[in-house]
Amino acid sequence: MRAVVTTILAAILCSLCATGQDFGEIKSLGLGRSRLRCTVVERRAVPVEKEGRILTGRIPFREVWLQRHLPRLFPALETVDVVDRVLARTGPAGAAATIERILEVVGPRSDVEAAAAVVQRILSQPDRRLSFRLWAAVVRFPAKTLRPTSPRVHMLNEKELDQQLEELAADESAIVFQSGTLDLLNGQSAAVSVGSRISYVKDYRLSKGQRGFVLEPVVDTIQEGLIWSMGAVHDSGADKLHLSPDFRFVQVARPVLQLRGRVEADGQELVIEKPIVAETHWQADDIICAPGHRGFVVTGIRLRDINGLALKSQKAEIMLLARFDIERLDQTLSGKVQGYDRAARLAFVQVSPPGVVEVGRELQFERDGRQVARGQVTEILGHMVTVDILEGEVKAGDTIR
Repeated sequence: MRAVVTTILAAILCSLCATGQDFGEIKSLGLGRSRLRCTVVERRAVPVEKEGRILTGRIPFREVWLQRHLPRLFPALETVDVVDRVLARTGPAGAAATIERILEVVGPRSDVEAAAAVVQRILSQPDRRLSFRLWAAVVRFPAKTLRPTSPRVHMLNEKELDQQLEELAADESAIVFQSGTLDLLNGQSAAVSVGSRISYVKDYRLSKGQRGFVLEPVVDTIQEGLIWSMGAVHDSGADKLHLSPDFRFVQVARPVLQLRGRVEADGQELVIEKPIVAETHWQADDIICAPGHRGFVVTGIRLRDINGLALKSQKAEIMLLARFDIERLDQTLSGKVQGYDRAARLAFVQVSPPGVVEVGRELQFERDGRQVARGQVTEILGHMVTVDILEGEVKAGDTIR
């Protein structure tokens, strides 16, 4: 029998909207102030270290975006926090933990109610895949050319984007890098890098070997080239796409600086390498794409140049281009039973896609085309879900619908 112990005394009282999904409750705190507590991630199993520390993992981009975006929309809000409500569970495999991730908003009641409507809209978004094609270019100008003092972002429609790419391809002075493609799901972030990892000896450590003590090199690495990361939230209710791009262009000076010395005892020569690194960095917290936009261009990013990409008589800047497509994903749920605990009446089911199923959903089990059981989802861990069998019996290989 499973034992579930609540370690946080404050419980969340849920109210259901028309879709049946839990979007939390607004509670009055007095003096015109209210608090919204909303479950943004249902119960999920997470590991526990030997020391008892619970590994809850990093906060997904969607929750980070809500933390940043809600105070911008409603400046009177006092706090917007994401916290983990922890439940302890003990089972045959040892100690584990189950968490619920909660968004908590505190402020004047009218602002909290308005924020709750935004949260409900974002959490009820259908699953979408966003695909990006990314380019970066080193653009060179005569040194006396007047240029913007800070980067500028311009939104582009399909025609403008194609025209910008054609002009860039025709510019013989530009060095164009295509950074490849980047795919992510709505509310997530992802990264892609184009370049190479450079290894270098940064130090030596004394180590005991079979013939006594020896000096072993300590090797480190640097990622050189282009590094893109992108977070995205598609708000279909407001018909807007919110993007948070981050771009880095890392150069390592050639040749790598070497420091040489000799060990006095045996005359062994040691070489320590000191890479000289220049990084050009640009990021944007929230680029808003309206209907009709298919991408954006960023100009005026001053290049930190150490490898002679521009002559002394020139200025060099980085230009960035991004094209995106939005695809709605198939919401059909499928799955197969991987195991069954007959005593506890718990079925362990692998489902696809994982984002469709939620805690509390009832599932029907089939074998050879006929229904054999029904149950309710009680726990989710990625593609694996635990189902409490309410009626009938299942076995490995049974399917769900």
